[in-house]
Amino acid sequence: MLTFLFYLLRDDQKLRRWFYESIDHDDEIVPYIESVDDDLETVFLSNLAVIAVAAVTAAATYTGLNYLTPNGAIVTTPVLLSLLIGIGSLIPAVGMKIVYVPYGLILVGLAVTTSTPLWHPIAFFVLTFVVVDTIPDFFARSYLSARSGVHMGLVLLGYFLGTLAFGWYGLFLGPIVVVLAVHFAHMIFPSLSSDLLGE
Repeated sequence: MLTFLFYLLRDDQKLRRWFYESIDHDDEIVPYIESVDDDLETVFLSNLAVIAVAAVTAAATYTGLNYLTPNGAIVTTPVLLSLLIGIGSLIPAVGMKIVYVPYGLILVGLAVTTSTPLWHPIAFFVLTFVVVDTIPDFFARSYLSARSGVHMGLVLLGYFLGTLAFGWYGLFLGPIVVVLAVHFAHMIFPSLSSDLLGE
């Protein structure tokens, strides 16, 4: 999916040019497609940005936590865990919790069964929830989605309902359906309904 998104973001101008030439620059379709294209670019670019921000923030947090820990590293593979957390941020509803909660539970198990201090899993959970999960997701996603013409709540609903309807493909198809539907309702439906009622 990430590869597909990369090439769509990179080559969207070529696709746009081909489509406009195919429809002979129709006055009703072109503005609709331009609006859809701009919002889809913002939505998918914001997804990639949130993955990057979450992964970098997690890597910095876990490296700093390991540096401050006197007796052994809390996160033994900070870069790998950070990459998985970044990718996990794409999953609707649970997000990156699908990665860091099991890892934190392993740390709790180690604290109960070995001489590992109990503050290790507590520090991991608190720092991950506050610094890695809440702050980057809230600020990065809010900032980037504010540039879109589609309400962020609708986009999140698109991710959630898209995965219910299409499975994992819904992570990609859900937002596309939402953006197409919103711009159809704003730009195409009024003219269709006025033509229909005029008849």
